[in-house]
Amino acid sequence: MNLSNKILAFWVVALVLYIVVGLIFGLIVFSTDKQTVQKVATQTIYLDYMYADWCEYCPQTSKDLQEVVSEFSDSVQLRFWNEAQRTEDVTTNELYQKYKKEQLFGGFPTIVANEKQMLVGARNKEQIKMWICEQFEQDKRPIQCKEITDSTNLLKEHSDTD
Repeated sequence: MNLSNKILAFWVVALVLYIVVGLIFGLIVFSTDKQTVQKVATQTIYLDYMYADWCEYCPQTSKDLQEVVSEFSDSVQLRFWNEAQRTEDVTTNELYQKYKKEQLFGGFPTIVANEKQMLVGARNKEQIKMWICEQFEQDKRPIQCKEITDSTNLLKEHSDTD
C-alpha cells in the first residue's frame, strides 16, 4: 500500500468516526432534550376523596370520580378517605383535621386537589373532569383536558358575541 492510499484510508476512517461520533452525540443530546421536555410538560394532580358510608351522594360521586381519574392515567393520583375510619386510623383522622383547619373540607363528599382546592357535594363526570382540568397549569394540561378547554373557549366566544 503506497503513501497516498494510506492517507486516503486514514481520512476515510477519520470521516466515518466523525460521522459515528456525531450521530451518537446527537442522539444523546436529542434524547436528553426529549426527557427534559417531557418532565417539564407533565404535571401530576393529587386528589384526596373524603366520603362517608351514610352519605347518599358518595357512592355515585365515587364511581364517577374513579371513571374520570382512570382517563388521566398517571396525571392524576387518587386516595380515598372514609369518615368511618377516623376513629381507627390516625392518618385518616389527621387528614380530616388538617383539611378542616385549612377550610378544605365542607361536607360529604369532598374532593381536595393538591391540598389546595376543594370540590364539595354530588357532582357528575363532566363537572368532576372540568374541575380536575382546572387544577392543571394552563401549559401542562393533559390531552384529556383539550376537549374541555375547546368547549369552554367556544362558550366564552358565544357569550362575548351576545
